Amino acid sequence: MPKDGIFVGFERLKVEKNKFEKTIRSADNQSNVVQTTFCPFVLYNQVERDYSYTFSGGKWTRELTTNAQGTSNKKVIYEPAINLILVN
Repeated sequence: MPKDGIFVGFERLKVEKNKFEKTIRSADNQSNVVQTTFCPFVLYNQVERDYSYTFSGGKWTRELTTNAQGTSNKKVIYEPAINLILVN
């Protein structure tokens, strides 16, 4: 295990096998609407962080949020509501 930890990314795969559809009544009660979601359905929490990561062009990039004065601001991001505990 690296001393500085590990990085775990989470991606929802929008493939036919993970597709779940259900029919719901529209807000005006005039018609039915098909709602499509993809499983697994993971809950997210809003958390404040100094930075976030994005994946583009085959690499991870750390993005800082700075204000007009050049100092760092915390930003609200969505974090999967899951814990991973590793023990020796």
